[in-house]
Amino acid sequence: MLIYWRLPVRIPALENSDFVERLPGGIVMIDRILNINGIPRRVIADPKRSLLDILRDNFGMKGTKKSCNQGYCGACSVIIDGELVRSCRMPLEKIEPGARITTIEGIGTPENPHIIQKAFAYAGAIQCGFCTPGMVVAAKVLLDKNDNPSEQEIREHFKHNLCRCTGYTAIIRAVQLAGRLLRGEITEDDLKVDESEGIIGKPVPRPTAIMKACGTAPFGDDVPEPVGILHLKAVRSPHHHAKILSIDTTEAEKMPGVAGVVTAKDIKGKNRLIYGTHPQFKPPMADEPVLCEDRVRMWGDPVAIVAAETIEEAEAAAKKVRVEYEELPACFTPAESMAPDAVRIHDAYPNKSFEQPLLKGDDPENAIEKCEVVVEGEFTTTLTPHLFLEPDSALAFFDEEDRLTIMCRSIVIHYHAKQLAIALGVKKDKIRLIENYSGGMFGAKLNVTCEGLAGAAALKFRRPCKIVYTMAETINCTCKRHPYYMRMKLGADRDGTFKALWCDFDVDNGAYLYWSEGTVIRGLHNFGGPYRYENLWALGRMVTTNHIPGGAFRGFGAPQMHFASESLIDMLARKIGMDPLEIRKKNAQVMGDTDSTNAPLEVAPFPGILEKLEPLFKAAKEKAARESAPGKKRGVGIAGAYFGVGSDGAKDGSEAWVDIDPDGGITVRATVADPGEGGDIQIATIVNKALGVPKEKIRYDGRDMARAPHSGPSAGSRQTTLTGRAIVNACDKLKKTMDENNCKTFEDMIGKNLPTRYIGKHVCDTTDTDAKTGQGRPYENRAYIAQMAEVEVDEKTGKVNVLKMTAIGDIGTILNPLAVEGQFEGGLNMGVGFGLWEDYKHPETNTLVKGGIPNFTNSPLTETHFVETYRPNGTFGGVGCGEIVMVPTAAAVANAIEDAVGARVTHLPITPDKIAAAMK
Repeated sequence: MLIYWRLPVRIPALENSDFVERLPGGIVMIDRILNINGIPRRVIADPKRSLLDILRDNFGMKGTKKSCNQGYCGACSVIIDGELVRSCRMPLEKIEPGARITTIEGIGTPENPHIIQKAFAYAGAIQCGFCTPGMVVAAKVLLDKNDNPSEQEIREHFKHNLCRCTGYTAIIRAVQLAGRLLRGEITEDDLKVDESEGIIGKPVPRPTAIMKACGTAPFGDDVPEPVGILHLKAVRSPHHHAKILSIDTTEAEKMPGVAGVVTAKDIKGKNRLIYGTHPQFKPPMADEPVLCEDRVRMWGDPVAIVAAETIEEAEAAAKKVRVEYEELPACFTPAESMAPDAVRIHDAYPNKSFEQPLLKGDDPENAIEKCEVVVEGEFTTTLTPHLFLEPDSALAFFDEEDRLTIMCRSIVIHYHAKQLAIALGVKKDKIRLIENYSGGMFGAKLNVTCEGLAGAAALKFRRPCKIVYTMAETINCTCKRHPYYMRMKLGADRDGTFKALWCDFDVDNGAYLYWSEGTVIRGLHNFGGPYRYENLWALGRMVTTNHIPGGAFRGFGAPQMHFASESLIDMLARKIGMDPLEIRKKNAQVMGDTDSTNAPLEVAPFPGILEKLEPLFKAAKEKAARESAPGKKRGVGIAGAYFGVGSDGAKDGSEAWVDIDPDGGITVRATVADPGEGGDIQIATIVNKALGVPKEKIRYDGRDMARAPHSGPSAGSRQTTLTGRAIVNACDKLKKTMDENNCKTFEDMIGKNLPTRYIGKHVCDTTDTDAKTGQGRPYENRAYIAQMAEVEVDEKTGKVNVLKMTAIGDIGTILNPLAVEGQFEGGLNMGVGFGLWEDYKHPETNTLVKGGIPNFTNSPLTETHFVETYRPNGTFGGVGCGEIVMVPTAAAVANAIEDAVGARVTHLPITPDKIAAAMK
């Protein structure tokens, strides 16, 4: 092939490394020399092209992350001539020739990490790790200028860096720790943990922490693109509800670089995603299409996929796809959807598709009317976006065994593969999913999102296909926390003894079912919390509407229900003149009591939790009284909760494989998705305890479904307990075989023709709950917590400043305190966001900031304490904690606000205008 060049019209001086060149097609380019990580590098690019794209695409520096792409999150932070810069907002034309640019790759590597990167690992400041490179870069800039910054200086410096996992406390701790190391006050040896007698219960950093701190963990958009890849852009519905009359792809297919357009007619399978549903749904209803064929039921529903050689070409062609719609009436609340004249959203089932009661006690339906004192209220929560920092993405291709292989974000790859095989028309042994490193999920990726789109395109074109959502697309087109509409009453004797709790509630599941019946069930299973009630009555309904569906989100129904019930407890205490802590102590469950499903308690740690809270609560109350001032009132609020650990219902189980390796190490194979919770260190801790193998020789191989068994979803705080016990089971089998056959090494096993792989399983001794009463035994374990919020409220504006959040939790034996503390701190912060700021309103909520994500400047101090009550059904006595950590937070904040200014707000989020109105 001959390549012809045309000289530019203007030839710059040879000594000038910066000139603009107009090529034959009219594209303007800048030719510039930049010093990147100490190496002069030539860049020839569009003047408007961002430094972020140049670093990632031109030089393969994937450590600088692409998240919001609008300058809000700081994940793309780099250093230019000593200053912190958000590279997504820095076009090439604004960078001076010869500028000295430092990226995360120039700070340290996994083989030679910088002391700041080590400090982040030691401080537990790394969870999913997507924001971490930007945080490390920001820390480097600050500490180069000031190696002993105050907490306030750190918060101010990091105000443009967002994190969804940690709650910021650990990052502040990491920066302070790095400063101490840089000043020579301590050495790294002072931070190392003595592992000679095992690592259980010790603050050992996660095995993946340094890799994430150095930016080398490969998230979805970081995976090297194969030759011949096609880039995808979805064509989406601009209507909330409409018939599709026609789809014309003619003009789009003529656009430059376009390989073609995929529509529903190209999909050979059922084109429906089937979700595992409650036993009352027989058979399960498959209602969500991969691509809509004749009807759209929400804004953003995908109707076509454009595939092109570049993403720019795909985006341009997507605008040329012509879709003709006939708009239909839409419903946006359960009340609208259940109205007699409401449009039916799905032909296969009514808008009110599921109803479940819970009845406990001798007279649950009428008990509330017989109580001496009753408090009641209407409580609502909103659509809440997950606000993780990594945009959704998927890469689909055919592997060497001709399997449709999809690399994606998923917390249950085996189940998602089954869903996609049916939807796309692929044999079950011809599909393979691989879990990428994921930038936070919090339950969202219990759903299939873009994987079906990438798979459908790869099947049509037989080429690798990649789709990466924009942040706006991620927020607008993926699931949210379900809105709850609750009418709740609490009845008691005049001395504060709880007698009955009553609730009638609607759950808005949005346009498609997903796992929505699960949030109704979870709400009921956690109804009432860790308190004794003689009678419980509740009825929950699942209702379809025409907005983005609700999906799994941390707590899954429990935060909504506890917001209402814990608010009512404070309302009752205020009504009868009783202290809010004392009323909870009086009614806390003890051994011999049963939970809301009438299952006997396996442990009863809540009285001990409240006892530990008492001196902290009294001190906080005294401080609030002392520091309240005219116009700025302080308040303290508390709330408690419990949460059932596992997938609710019968026979939840897990499988794990344990291999002994030639070097005497151990490889664990189990599909434990780890988008930040700490599955890597939990697995290492469990194997270390079970077999005594040092953590450096414990490996994990569980991201590829072709290499590891189905271990169930990383949801419901189940992996520590269920997969943990499956791992212990496999380790016990290995140990028994070696002991019985006098084997010490891998070679001994091979020499005696013994297997080197052992399969472990654990199945819970649980039941489904009864369809008429909601009674049964859906969980083997529960986690418990109490939280305390300290707030300051501006009496004039209603603005709330959450000064501090304290949590006291009981999750049994703590396997790794660093990971658990991180979960608690992050959960507290997320709970504050849920209570005060986070909301989704279409179409304006299209950025992380507009979604209400907490930041460094408005996030509270956090303090965590633990009561370790051994769990007989736990892994070495411990259970998971990822869900429980934010369940009562919004209620604690609401109770603190009322304590401060006497304003009770029952509709989330608790915004200043609502507080101001309640104070009048």
